[in-house]
Amino acid sequence: MMSMQYSVCLDAVYNGIPDEKALEDVSRAGFQAVEFWGWSGRNLDLLETELRRHQLRLTCFCTEGGCLSDREAHSDYLEGLKRSIEVAHRLGCTRLITQTGLEQPSVSHEETLKVIAEGLWKTVPVLQDADIHLMVEPICRQDIAGYSLVTSRDAKWLLDEVDAPQIRLLYDIYHQQISEGNLLSNIQTLLPRIDHFHAAGIRNRGCLHDGEVNYPYLFREIARLGYEGAVGLEYFPGNGDKGFSSLPAL
Repeated sequence: MMSMQYSVCLDAVYNGIPDEKALEDVSRAGFQAVEFWGWSGRNLDLLETELRRHQLRLTCFCTEGGCLSDREAHSDYLEGLKRSIEVAHRLGCTRLITQTGLEQPSVSHEETLKVIAEGLWKTVPVLQDADIHLMVEPICRQDIAGYSLVTSRDAKWLLDEVDAPQIRLLYDIYHQQISEGNLLSNIQTLLPRIDHFHAAGIRNRGCLHDGEVNYPYLFREIARLGYEGAVGLEYFPGNGDKGFSSLPAL
């Protein structure tokens, strides 16, 4: 039996809707977990209260500040990470998402990956003290031109290079299908390092049933491989239909 659960991304599924109303709707729909992108523009008092009131778990959100692909920005990145950890502790969250930044001018891709690895190494003592996992996320260049971390191969290199239990992987099915395909084989290779999945329809980033990925099959196989975490719904529904009725049963 599948033990995964869905985590509803407020900034995607409920784009433009106030957090208080979104959390109430998520709870009414029967979900138990949510996530969001940035935290600095949010009413943290309201979030803390509403998460508790609706008994919703916050699975993850993004760090803010600095850039891992730019060595000169690492100190700013660490300060932003520390502030993000304070918010995570306040909201009962144990996982943070990090983007790695853009490729740097006049620097090779291989050197950029080494700079990212240096930055990640600097986070390890902070994460260890805070009991927080930091998840790197490969992203397709169709969505972010010039992004530094795109492929599963490069993600695996980073995780092997840093080799710390606090540094994990967010595998975004939408981004990886566009970037490289071969989803199940790559997931099987990376699964011991994956803390979280994101999912959306291909290619318009709509509901899961709207696109080329057979999500019911893929989710069954991921569960069969032993994954017991959450799948983040990071899609943009259309026509007012949140797409919940067509989600594969987990």
